[in-house]
Amino acid sequence: MSRVVTPLEIGVCSTYKRSKIRSVIQVIEPLPPGADEAKEKAELRRRFGWKDVRGLTCYSATGTYRDLYVYFDYADKRSEINKVATNAFKCYGLDGAQVGKEWNHIRGSCVVVRAEPPVTRVGGMFQFFSSNVSSTPPSTSTTHDYDPTISIDEMVETLMFFKGKKASTVARSRDIERTQASMPLGFNPPNDARLAYVSPSTVRNPDQVARDREKCLQCQKPKGMAIKLYYCPCSKDVPYCSRECQKAHWKVHKVTCSARKKK
Repeated sequence: MSRVVTPLEIGVCSTYKRSKIRSVIQVIEPLPPGADEAKEKAELRRRFGWKDVRGLTCYSATGTYRDLYVYFDYADKRSEINKVATNAFKCYGLDGAQVGKEWNHIRGSCVVVRAEPPVTRVGGMFQFFSSNVSSTPPSTSTTHDYDPTISIDEMVETLMFFKGKKASTVARSRDIERTQASMPLGFNPPNDARLAYVSPSTVRNPDQVARDREKCLQCQKPKGMAIKLYYCPCSKDVPYCSRECQKAHWKVHKVTCSARKKK
């Protein structure tokens, strides 16, 4: 995985106080140039005395692809658990595996670098099954916006974002959104489609695909970025990302709210 190696070190933190989180984050000396993971791991072993350097692919608070790569010492079983980092970065298996060996905690500090975006094959992760025939949309290539730097402010916001959230659930939702965004315009699955593969980690049926593609009706934030959408408590069918958006949109929605009309 190719990266610009300007890293941040995140020290042990077990509380979600912004001031405390900020105090344990620091910019450290660059890793070897060339984004060579073997060289990066060797440098971290030399610099920190880590014995088994492993990597994790993760999302930042606003990442539209897996934009963070995190190194930690998997062999460390004695240092204090880094609770805040563990909670934010427990998206996938070790070394970026979609599925693989489970890991429990990050102990001690960890080092974070920005991951370069992948080139996504538009339509390449979709497959529809209809009348015993599988079909795949036409594929083209697209890229994501890329900012090689990670500021301390961004990292504070990312760690705070994952408070009370399960990182693997966030990652799954982002994966689905990323794949949905790669769907070619104008392509529709057959009417009798039974299954749609829309994510590297899951299979979704047509009803689930329709839900996955929903956006907040007020601010247009996609479900994958909002993680969870809330629905009008009356009609149960109009999605919002927050109570604030629901209130802001009520003057529009109340005109067509089906439940309100029945009263």
